[in-house]
Amino acid sequence: MGIAYEAAFRACTGLVAAEGYRLKSVPGHHRGGIEAAAAVLPPDAITVLRRIDSARRFRNQSLYDAARPVSAAELDQLLIDAQNLVDRLARLLTDVIE
Repeated sequence: MGIAYEAAFRACTGLVAAEGYRLKSVPGHHRGGIEAAAAVLPPDAITVLRRIDSARRFRNQSLYDAARPVSAAELDQLLIDAQNLVDRLARLLTDVIE
């Protein structure tokens, strides 16, 4: 779960950076990165970003508290969502390069 979340978070920061913004590594920057991605992405990304934010909260619980086991379905959905964001970033960067 942690690696899939990290991929999604990094894609969010890449999408934000591609729009000319930079996140600082300060407390709360994971939440800020997801919120910033919501500000730069079209409305159809909101559902994906909500699930990424839920994974962020789960990550925090697993790092700082006890967390319940993650289900296979939750992990599968997070992998799909992370891939969605990576694909969006790839398309954006391809458009910039061309």
